[in-house]
Amino acid sequence: MSQKHGLISDTNNGYSRIRLADGSWPVYCSQELLANTEVKVIDVDGITLTVKPVWSNQHDDQPDDQ
Repeated sequence: MSQKHGLISDTNNGYSRIRLADGSWPVYCSQELLANTEVKVIDVDGITLTVKPVWSNQHDDQPDDQ
């Protein structure tokens, strides 16, 4: 899943929501993020999507979508 999504609200203990398809889905991130931060889904645990901010790869030599 390489699509980017904006968080609906600030994370609270790592949890927030994103809009996906026709609804909103619970997400978890290992770091606290602000609303509207762009994230991408990296894993799925039940109905909770694990995400990371798209800027977390800026220190890598590869573009984010690889």
